[in-house]
Amino acid sequence: MNQKTLTKNIINWQLFYILWITAIIVNFCVIPYVLALDIINMERLNVPLFVVLAIHLLLGVVIFAILIFIGLYLGEPLGLGAPYISNWLKRKRNFDVSFTLWLSIVMGILTGAIVFALDRYIFVLKIYPVTVAQDTVPLWTRISISIYDGIGEELAWRLGFMTLLVWITWKIKATPENKPTRTGIWIAIMLASVIFALGHLPLTARWMEITSLVVIRALILNGLAGIVFGWLYWQRGLEAAMIAHFTTDIIIHVALPLAF
Repeated sequence: MNQKTLTKNIINWQLFYILWITAIIVNFCVIPYVLALDIINMERLNVPLFVVLAIHLLLGVVIFAILIFIGLYLGEPLGLGAPYISNWLKRKRNFDVSFTLWLSIVMGILTGAIVFALDRYIFVLKIYPVTVAQDTVPLWTRISISIYDGIGEELAWRLGFMTLLVWITWKIKATPENKPTRTGIWIAIMLASVIFALGHLPLTARWMEITSLVVIRALILNGLAGIVFGWLYWQRGLEAAMIAHFTTDIIIHVALPLAF
């Protein structure tokens, strides 16, 4: 009998609803930021704000429900998911929570500092720094988008998309113990990071023409961050990726712009 037929997919519905409701709430953290950047121009749209919010809510409810379901359903047999929240729901103690917390924060700080430095001091030689353009909006909106990025993007890109990619590589080739191979996981991390990076180009187009160099910049800066978050998701769980992503954004959009 094929070993893979012995693996069962189980949905933790309590965890699903916690993540889904959280995603719906933080989805609204995008609105102040995009309004401040004039990405959504209410005068040009000529529709009431509540219509925009209603559509945004509907899309968030549907898309996040699908992605979270995929992540939890496929992630269970792969050992991927949100272990700390899961253990909390099961009343189990997380013995390494402090280590994971500090590891995530430190990696987030380092990632944010590297991305900020590359954008402001290396790519600036050829490209206007996106971090400068993004930091022209009120501070509270930058904190707001950092909350969304840390939670919402990790639910989408790591829990949803990366888990799907790991599952695909696992179906293609598994270890003798019926686990995903390290190569398969790294392929998933890299692919998810590339798509994650390219997904930032529409926002970048708000300030500049998308050239080959701009694409390379996105692949390096956002791709680097995606690799860090993907590795943390694999090694320490979704919560670690969320903390690192939020910390990275706070460093890029709040702390370093205030310092420099």
